[in-house]
Amino acid sequence: MKNSPNSVKRPNNFRHKLRKLLAELTWSAPLPFLRPLKPTDSSVLMYHRVVQPRDVPWEMEPGMYVTPESFRLQLELLTANYKVISLQDYIEQTLIGDLEVGSIALTFDDGWIDFKQHAAPILKEFNLTATVFLPTAFIGSEELFWTDILSLAVHHCPDKIVEIFSEYKIFTPSGGSNPDSLLSRKNMTLERAIFALRAASPINRDKIVTELKGQLPKVPKQFLNWEEINQLATEGFTFGSHSNLHRASTEVEASDLSQDLQDSKNTLSKNLNSGKLDVFCYPGGYYDRSTQEIVNSSGFDATMAIHRNNELELSPPMIGRIGIHEDISYTKKLFNFRLKF
Repeated sequence: MKNSPNSVKRPNNFRHKLRKLLAELTWSAPLPFLRPLKPTDSSVLMYHRVVQPRDVPWEMEPGMYVTPESFRLQLELLTANYKVISLQDYIEQTLIGDLEVGSIALTFDDGWIDFKQHAAPILKEFNLTATVFLPTAFIGSEELFWTDILSLAVHHCPDKIVEIFSEYKIFTPSGGSNPDSLLSRKNMTLERAIFALRAASPINRDKIVTELKGQLPKVPKQFLNWEEINQLATEGFTFGSHSNLHRASTEVEASDLSQDLQDSKNTLSKNLNSGKLDVFCYPGGYYDRSTQEIVNSSGFDATMAIHRNNELELSPPMIGRIGIHEDISYTKKLFNFRLKF
């Protein structure tokens, strides 16, 4: 595998320095003036990948990973200060109002191969379990999410991105018709490219990604396959739906979304020998009222959000999660602060 040119990047801006200061204060002596921020006593944590950035053949978005070293120290803090339980127990106890204060459940989105390589072994060291949400069309395939294809292209063929973005009139956040506002080779970053392409229409985005794929080298598979998943299930890990095609629900026609959810449920039922949870996790956290109605009528026991609050009045209920990623959780003090605030 060709190594990414990136090492672990640590933010050094004012906002992060302030976070580190507050984390230090909260760790050493919880201050009364912080109490109005309502520290979280119990929660579901959301991870994506446990991996070293250098082992991935593209630049990862900061919110997509923690390193194995950070993950281990996080589990050390959790097992010393919280009660880590399964997602199924967390949901059941929440719904009957019997969740013990300080309960934590662990979840992972996407079904990356490094869950088996790094996350699962560390979890087993601590005798812990987790639930993985699977985008079923990607499992066992060599396909990639469009954000990862774009990241590969930023590294391997940036001039092609400029050419295609110009052809489709894809602008950077500044917008406008000024040529300087076009994504250029000189000012290109992964964040700017993703921002620009996310704002494009889904049809144009698919066309652009297809064009870029033809310019890129083949990379090793990044997702688990069903044999690996079933082995993990025998070890106590559970699995839920992250849709079939991993598309933002707000960008999908109602009939297509309904079919996608059914395809995901059918694929999980067909391929999982054990460990299946009828819980749905929104790709990217994107939803609105109309997409919620479709998801809520698809037969899931619960759905997962990307915010802290539960919405138990919904049917099925929506359970909140806290996103955990490297740049804001690489020390125990920062991780502790993230859990509480």
